[in-house]
Parts: sequence; structure tokens; C-alpha cells
Amino acid sequence: MQLPEAGLASRVMRVVTPQSAEPDDPALREAARVLDAGGVVALPTETVYGLCCRSAFKDAVARIFEIKDRPPEKRLPFLVPDASRLADFTNDPPPRAVRLARRWWPGPLTLVVGPDPESVAVRVPETAVTRTVLRLAGGPVHGTSANLSGHEAATDAPSVVRAFSGRAAPDLVVDGGACKVGRESTLVRVAPDATTSIIRIGALAPTDLLPEIAAKILVVCTGNTCRSPMAAALLKRALASALHVSEDGLLERGIDVSSAGVSAFDGDPASSGARRAAARRGLSLEAHVSRSITGLTLDDYECVFGLTPEHVSALRRRFNVARADTLDPDGRGVADPFGGGDDDYEAAARDIEAAVARRLPTLLRLALPK
Repeated sequence: MQLPEAGLASRVMRVVTPQSAEPDDPALREAARVLDAGGVVALPTETVYGLCCRSAFKDAVARIFEIKDRPPEKRLPFLVPDASRLADFTNDPPPRAVRLARRWWPGPLTLVVGPDPESVAVRVPETAVTRTVLRLAGGPVHGTSANLSGHEAATDAPSVVRAFSGRAAPDLVVDGGACKVGRESTLVRVAPDATTSIIRIGALAPTDLLPEIAAKILVVCTGNTCRSPMAAALLKRALASALHVSEDGLLERGIDVSSAGVSAFDGDPASSGARRAAARRGLSLEAHVSRSITGLTLDDYECVFGLTPEHVSALRRRFNVARADTLDPDGRGVADPFGGGDDDYEAAARDIEAAVARRLPTLLRLALPK
């Protein structure tokens, strides 16, 4: 297959129209062949059309920069056929990234993962014909919007042809019709330490992302009726105060705090001693309902804190939570006040307050920027 050399304008672009999303569709097989021969293909997605090439071909990558007149410091994202490929780009994806991928892939979300300066942008497009091409291709595929840098991205095949007519151009355009969304994907960076930022607002608004983008913090004790409910309430207030929001506004800043017990029964109220200790601090545990840790998807949590070293040991051994740690950064535990008097609950609450104060600076880094 003869492909244009880098630096030469391709004045005639071939356009093919798939009849299905099946792997034996001739147009899709042709698109994969062009990619595997080092060519550049314009593929449809639900957001905009993308200029695509195999990442293994340096000349093809250079041609995309030439075709788009893209600044050389802006690296090219990857398009992948399914969410399992996220593991190809990062060994230990943060829970935030996993949750976002689970909810929005395939879809109009691009995730930036991995440590800087080696971080990469990855997306699973919704458009079935393009996912088929990505599966047929012999290796990873770059994909970036089909437009000259600074110009509006093409949202149908004729727009791709018009944008690059008479200049450097892709070798092949796969006509998948008009893009359903017609706006570029939202771009979210999730760093290895789980700090997160929305780099570009596109098809998805920040409010669309909040349920998955919020850092989930879990505080764990034994029965989830005394220490962990107090700890969750005190931690929420401390975070809200530091972020200058109400406790109900924590989710908008990307923080979700809850509690559970390693040996809890679901449905029990907070103990009367815990309720009184909370009330003396202007907090209410009246609505608290205990829950067992066994019903939770623990991989979804950025932070899992035990109230004692024994809780941490149980979390690691019984529940395989390798990142579990004590709420107190120095490893000190909080004595169980259950069955004791108000003095015991006061002592526990004071120890929790001290642990929260020491842990707070680290947890604040998980909040989304304003």
C-alpha cells in the first residue's frame, strides 16, 4: 500500500463508508490496514472526528502534527477499544480513574493517568465502528480531533474533507455519519496520588462527573456504632471548614466521607454515648445507620482508615485493602468506648479530633480545585 510521505500534501482523500460495526466489514478492515501500514485515518467518534495513527510509527505521528499544525509540546492521546486497556497505561490506576472509566467508558471522557512527565491521555469512544477498528489494528492507536489547531473540530466526514483539502491530509476517512455529541470530550487528570483536576470541560459537565470523581474516604471501626461514626462526622466538619464549604457542599469539592465496621450488623443506630459526644460538639448522629464493610466495593475508596492498628490489620488480611492505614498518621489507636460512660466517649472523641487534625493536610489535597 503506497501512502503519502510526510511533508507532502495529500489533495485527494479516500472516503469509505462502513455498512456495519462487524470485524469483517470491508471499510473497517481497510481502515485497520492503513493504520498498520503507517498511515493516518480519520475516524468518527460520538464527540468529533479524530485523526488516528499507530503510535509505533514515528512518521505517522509526525504527519498528524503536520496535518493539524499541532504544537510539538502537546502529546497525542490514545484511543482504546475498551476500559480494560486502562491497565496498559498505568500499573495501579487510582480508584477515581477506575470509577470514572467504569461509568463513562465508552463515552465522551478522556482520562489523563500516570506520573508526570510520562502521563498519557486515554479514551474509549462510544462509536462502535471505531472501537472495531481499534481492535483490528495491530497496536496502540493515537487519536486527536480532526481539525487545524485552533479551529473547530470536524463533526462529519464532509467537514474532515473540507478542513484538509489542498493541504497535508489523512490517507483515509471513515464516514460514520454525523457525530452524536458534536463536542470534544471532557479531559480529567487523575494523578497517581489521586489528586484530580478537570483540564477541559467538554461534552460532560463537572456535575456529571461528581458521583465518580469525588474522593471516597472510609473510616472503619468494629461495630460502626461508636468510633467510626464520630470520626466520619468530625472529619466531614474539619474538611468542610478548611475548604470553606458546608458539609453538604463537600461533594462539589470532590470529597465523600463515610464509615463502616469490620464486624458490624447493617441497620443499627449510633450508640447513645456517641450521639451525646457528637451533640456536645454541635454534630448529630441521629440519622446514622451502621453498615458492614463486607457490602462495600473497597477498591473504590482512595483512603481507608482504621481506628486502631488491629482494624488496619483486619482490613489488610481479611479484606485485602493494602492501602489501609490508621486514622492517626503516627499509628496510635482510639480506645473502644462501647459499654463505658460519657468520660470514655469524650476521651475517644478527643483522640479522634487529634487524629483528624494530623491527617487533614494530606486529605485536603484530594479536593477538587475551585
